[in-house]
Amino acid sequence: MLDRYKEANLLTWHSNIPENEIWIKLGGDHGRNSLKLALQIANTAHPNSKRNTIVIAMVHARDTHTNIERLFTNIHLQEQLTALQNHQWQGKSVRVILNGDYEFLTKVFGLSGAAGTFPCLWCLIKRQDINNSTTAHKASPRTLETLRADYNTFSHTYRQNKKDAAFSHNSIHAPLLDISLPNVSPPYLHILLGVVKKHHELLEQAAHSIDESLCQLTEDQLTDLGKLVKQYGGEWKTKQDMEEKLTLVKSCVTLSDTAEQKLTYSKEAEKLEIRIGSLEPQALKLRSGPIAHSLDSILEKQNSSSELP
Repeated sequence: MLDRYKEANLLTWHSNIPENEIWIKLGGDHGRNSLKLALQIANTAHPNSKRNTIVIAMVHARDTHTNIERLFTNIHLQEQLTALQNHQWQGKSVRVILNGDYEFLTKVFGLSGAAGTFPCLWCLIKRQDINNSTTAHKASPRTLETLRADYNTFSHTYRQNKKDAAFSHNSIHAPLLDISLPNVSPPYLHILLGVVKKHHELLEQAAHSIDESLCQLTEDQLTDLGKLVKQYGGEWKTKQDMEEKLTLVKSCVTLSDTAEQKLTYSKEAEKLEIRIGSLEPQALKLRSGPIAHSLDSILEKQNSSSELP
C-alpha cells in the first residue's frame, strides 16, 4: 500500500512527522449497530479523508470490552501490529497510533470509563480534581506497565469487584494492545467540545454577575429594562412579553371594524392586564437575566458573520 501511495506521489511528512517515520493510524468506531476497525496513513495531505480510510474489520455487535477483545483476537490484531511496528519501509520505521472516541480507548486499555474515580487514560488525576477548574494539579503518568500492575491488583487483591475499582486506579481489565500511551491520540473533537462548554459556562456566569449587579443599582441609575429586572427578577422577560402583547391587543381594539371584534380584543386585553398585575417577583436565576439571556442570539450572530466569505 505504501508503495502505491509513493507511486501516486501521495506521501508527505507534515505536522512534525519525522522524515524517518511512517505513521499509521488504527481507529475503532461503533455506529449503525456495527463495530469497525480502520487504518489510515497519516503521511498524506488529508489523513482523515474517506479515500484514505481502509476498513480492516467489522462485526455487527455492541462495542463492549468483551466484543472488542474477541474481535482483536479473531483477526490476530496484536500479532499483526507487532509485525508492523517491527517492519521498516524503505529505511523508515513504522509508528502505529491508536485513535477513537474516549469510550473505545478506555475499553481497549481496560479502564472502567470516564465516570471512574481515576478517569484519565494518560495519568492518575482524580475526577474531582479535574472538575476543580481553579487549581492546577500534578498527577503521575500511566504506562502500559502501570495499567497491567493495577489490573493485577484489581484481579488478585480485590477479586475483580468493580465496587473496589478505585483502589486499582479503575483498571478493571488488562490492556488489549501493546501500544504505548504516548501513541494513543486523544479524541480532539470531544476535548474541544468540553473546553468550549466550560468557557461558555464561565461566560454565562460572568453575564449573570452583571445581571445581578443591576438589581443593586438605584432607580435613577437604571434604564427601563434595568428597572424591570430589579422589580420582577426572573419574571422580567414574562412581564416584557406580556406588556408587548397587551400593546398589540389594545391596538387591535382601536382598529377593530365591528363591535364583536372590539369586544373580543377588549376581553383579551383585560385578561392580560389581570395576569400582569398578578405577576410576582422571582429570583434571578442563571441564564434568566437580560445579559445572559441575550448570549445565545449574540453568539449566533457572531457565528453567522464568521461564516461569511
